[in-house]
Amino acid sequence: MGPACDDLCVHGTQIPMDSGNCVCEACYSGRGCNAECSGHGTCLKGKCECYFLDGWKGSLCELPGCPGLNGKDCSGHGQCDSSTRKCFCNPGM
Repeated sequence: MGPACDDLCVHGTQIPMDSGNCVCEACYSGRGCNAECSGHGTCLKGKCECYFLDGWKGSLCELPGCPGLNGKDCSGHGQCDSSTRKCFCNPGM
């Protein structure tokens, strides 16, 4: 796809044909549907499993958060500044 026919639609289908519009399969995003779970997770059974320890979430692991266990920002023991992806621990934690 694309003006020079050099853009691939890797994990999707171009709809309508020759439109340059790649409709992605589950777990994939990007212009050519080449980013699995936004590069922040792994696709298992058609769903993204995000790297929670790195702080990513969302259906395509596209939302920044803070590191934590069990999918919780700051392991549930602090406040997350998602702009810097840093935890501010609660007192005594």
